[in-house]
Amino acid sequence: MEQYENWQNLSLQERQEILNQLQQEALDFNEFLDYWHLAEQKGEHKDLPSQHCSSTEPKLSSCGQCGTAVLSTDNYCSNCGVDLHQ
Repeated sequence: MEQYENWQNLSLQERQEILNQLQQEALDFNEFLDYWHLAEQKGEHKDLPSQHCSSTEPKLSSCGQCGTAVLSTDNYCSNCGVDLHQ
């Protein structure tokens, strides 16, 4: 929860910049998911680049507590705040 404590020390402008960045990342991720699902429907998903990523790339999974999509690089669930590495 340290990240939330630091949030209180940020200026309004810094908070807005972080929120804008997170919103853009969410839009990019949703765009990728749309692309993936479309490719899956067409049977082309095996040819997508993500199948050939190195093992150092973040992996998509879900929070064990609430089911929200998370990345292997995330420390906390963005929805419920649970520590993902416990």
